[in-house]
Amino acid sequence: MYKNNKKYKFYIYDKIQNENIKKILNLKNVNVLSNMVNKKIKKKIFDIVIIATTSKDRYELLKKILDNYKFKNMIIEKFLFAKEKNYVESLKLPNKIKDKIYVHCPRTEWKYFKDLKNKVINQKINM
Repeated sequence: MYKNNKKYKFYIYDKIQNENIKKILNLKNVNVLSNMVNKKIKKKIFDIVIIATTSKDRYELLKKILDNYKFKNMIIEKFLFAKEKNYVESLKLPNKIKDKIYVHCPRTEWKYFKDLKNKVINQKINM
């Protein structure tokens, strides 16, 4: 884990309480939430929120977070949503002025995709 002089507090929510979650329960700077919406932390402003779920449930989770929490930055893993209508609906979600949401798309950085891009960059593709 990154080390510096600041003291960080981590809040983790996972609807599936598996062995990985049980391993971190005793760490003093980690709180495992049993509910997605937790009154104890509702007034906190998070530096970063990371959503790493399947795209199937991501829109509903994003909605809950935007409705219940304040944050400075958000990272969403993979492509955003499984349903096309969720893209349209997400544009109607509350726009928090200082919030920054990033989508993590690592494939473009993988060597295979860079090589593929270099091979097809100037080629005409017929369909």
